[in-house]
Amino acid sequence: MPVRWRARSARSLKTSLEFISAVKDASLDNGDLDSDSLARLRDPPTHPIEINNADLRFTLDIFLAATRASEEVFNVVRQASLRRHPDDKVFTLPSIKKKVAKWTGVVPILSHMCPNTCMAYTGPFANKSVNQLQEVRGRTIFLQGTTRHAKGGCRRITIKEHGPRRDDNTEAN
Repeated sequence: MPVRWRARSARSLKTSLEFISAVKDASLDNGDLDSDSLARLRDPPTHPIEINNADLRFTLDIFLAATRASEEVFNVVRQASLRRHPDDKVFTLPSIKKKVAKWTGVVPILSHMCPNTCMAYTGPFANKSVNQLQEVRGRTIFLQGTTRHAKGGCRRITIKEHGPRRDDNTEAN
């Protein structure tokens, strides 16, 4: 095996072991969750959520219908609704997302990723200051001296952190 292949294999093995170590050491206390999210995870709701506000329920219905659509779809439907019923209060997307996160305990954790979606800057790559990428012969390499914040074209990956939730549809035996 040529020397350059051995060095590349050793780096790949080292990175794999760093990812394994990060997974083994993962806990609520060393993650990316804010204090409110941590509190909800540690003390989840124990009763069904009641939504008595018609405007909130309407916005929630739009949000759930557009979950797999773009944010633009939600905003266009919201604007159309407000044109038809200007006196109604249709919540904004950020506000309904915040309410859903509070009710369910499911919060997004955003991480930057390669524009080509080949890697997310998590685990051993989370604290890299050299994450602007360049493709060379079909492979992605780090460019030295760049920072995550300087890269405007970076994509983001959303990881949904699921907390304990109550399933009211389960029948008791």
